[in-house]
This record gives sequence, structure tokens and C-alpha cells, in this order.
Amino acid sequence: MPKRVQEEFKRHKHTHSPIRLKTSVNGHGHEAFAEHHSHTHPDWSGSTGAIGHGHSALSPSVFCGYDAVGTHSHTVSTDTADSHSHTVTLAFGAANLGSPWYNHTHPISLVSMGSAGATHSHSWSSYSGYDGCGTCQLDGLLHRHTVAAGYTSSNAYSHTHTIPSVSTGTAISTDTPENHRHNFSFKTNAGGSHTHGISSGGNLGTTACGYGASHTHGAPSSIQASTHSHTISGTTGYGGEPLPVIAKKPIMNGLVYVE
Repeated sequence: MPKRVQEEFKRHKHTHSPIRLKTSVNGHGHEAFAEHHSHTHPDWSGSTGAIGHGHSALSPSVFCGYDAVGTHSHTVSTDTADSHSHTVTLAFGAANLGSPWYNHTHPISLVSMGSAGATHSHSWSSYSGYDGCGTCQLDGLLHRHTVAAGYTSSNAYSHTHTIPSVSTGTAISTDTPENHRHNFSFKTNAGGSHTHGISSGGNLGTTACGYGASHTHGAPSSIQASTHSHTISGTTGYGGEPLPVIAKKPIMNGLVYVE
């Protein structure tokens, strides 16, 4: 390689390989150097959104007492309890500016999440869900029952969550390439799965089905497990890089010309 070419190469050498484009301006050859960099944003710390949870259970199935109408059960729900949030720290992966410059995103990873969740109980709802035997369902004669006051046993479930594969939104276009932010919003993966024992209540009061057959149901024998997720929303700190610089050098016979 001729010395003048080596010197020119060393002068433009960069840790990121330049993209070289040969162009022609007024019949004269040029070689364009478009250097791409990458940037990231500082870690973000904040809190997830707060959320609680409830449970549901199914009463024992009974025969209403009316010939040929079948059996049925009712869903019994609990109130919502243990509203909580988690402290969280997120990191953002590197990315290049887009075209236009703000058309780029950064992958998000979880650095840490604080545990949350407390010992808690649930109270039963006042009424069961509507239901009925097969014939009642066909004829639109569903009914519900009052639920005897009571609660589920306490349960502790301190926990954290993981996050799915997510990225920020594109950059805020009113910022600048060198100094800009990104908004982000996503849900954690579901977690905190747990059940409660049934301490008292949950049995259904006497009522009549759509055909007038008076009946009741016992309390549910088990309660469904519950999971939940949290929303994480925020805005990154500032980060950025200059727009790619295109520097043109004249060439002669395929070689970089050095003045």
C-alpha cells in the first residue's frame, strides 16, 4: 500500500468501521466516510404501579330439587387486598441513531426489584355470581345467592417479578441527537402466585332457582390461586451522540489523493 494511502487510512481509523461510499461530483471521484457511533442512557430507578388482587372459588354443586333441571354451582369472589408496588432499577442497552435520528429504541433489562407483599386476608363478597341449571340457562332464568360473611385465612407472600423482553419507545423528537430521552411503559411478568385457606363464611344463603325450587349451597372447599403483574412507566435520563459525519475525500485512480 502506498505510503500516502497508509497515512490517510491511519488518520481516519476508528473503533467502529466507517461505511465507505464512492460517489461522483461533477465527474470527479470522491470517497465518503459515514461514521456510526452508539450510545446508551443512565440506569432508571423508580417504582412499579400499585396493584392488589382478589380470588374466586366455586361452591359445591347441588340439585335444585326441580325434576329434570340438572345441577349447578356458583362462583364466589373475595375482595381486593394487599395493594403494593415494587422498587425497581432498569438498565438500557446501546443503540445507534436511526433515520430520522429519533427512530431508534433501546432494549431494557432488569437490574433489581425490591420484594413486596404482606401478610393479608380477604373477605368474601356479598353475593355469588349468577348461575343456574342447564334449563335455567337456556330459558334465561339465572339466579344468585347471598354469601355468609367471613374471610379467608391470612397468608404471606413477599415476592418479586421478572420482566419480558421489552424496549423503550423511540426518542423524544423535540430533544436532540446529542441529548435526548426515551419514554417507556410495559407490564412485568405475572407473579406472586398463592392461595389462602378458607377460615369461615362462604356458604350461600337459601334462594329459589328460576323454576321456584328453593335451595342453598355449602361453602367452597378451595380457593383459586392468584397472580398479578405491575406496570412500569417512566422516561430515561439524557444520552446521545452526534449525527453521523460524512467527510468526502477526492480520489484518483481508485486511490485516496493526499494534498
